[in-house]
Parts: sequence; structure tokens; C-alpha cells
Amino acid sequence: MLDYLILQQIMKKKENFEEKYVEVKTAKLANNNANIFQIILLLIFASISAYLSWEANTLIKWPLIFKVIFSIFAFLFGALYIFIYLIFKLDMINYIKNKK
Repeated sequence: MLDYLILQQIMKKKENFEEKYVEVKTAKLANNNANIFQIILLLIFASISAYLSWEANTLIKWPLIFKVIFSIFAFLFGALYIFIYLIFKLDMINYIKNKK
């Protein structure tokens, strides 16, 4: 990943200060829309991961303070938590649900 970022910086086009105002304004607007979409997507992943963390820790019967702490960390690392949940925790949660 780091090599990709370095190549992007090397291959980056030098700024041309003779660009027209309309082109710059359009590019900024498109960039803002992409950023808004990324933020919405990150919030969705973060909310889902916090919910999964809360439900899994409720099923395991952790105390409230631990559920809150783990949910906060799951919210902060949304996509990573979902990935880890699917690999490690999903089987354990299904096993516990089947035992009850």
C-alpha cells in the first residue's frame, strides 16, 4: 500500500495555475461529494460494528462498562472490527446461541 502512495506522489501532475475557474470549481465539488459519500459509508460501517459488538458482548454477558468500551472501539475501527468479527467471533456467537 505504501508503494502505491509513493507512486501516486511521484506521478502526480504538476499544478497549472492557468486553469479556468469553472474547472477548479467543478473538481472541488466532485471531490466534496466523494468525501461526503466516504463519511456516510464509514458511519454505516461504524454503526454496524458497534451494534455487533454490543450484541455479542450481551450474549456473552459482559458487564455494562466493558460493553460500552468495546462498542466505542468497534465504532472507531468499524471495517476492521467487522472483518475480525466475521473471521473469529461469528462461529463462537452461533455456538453460544445454539447452546441456549
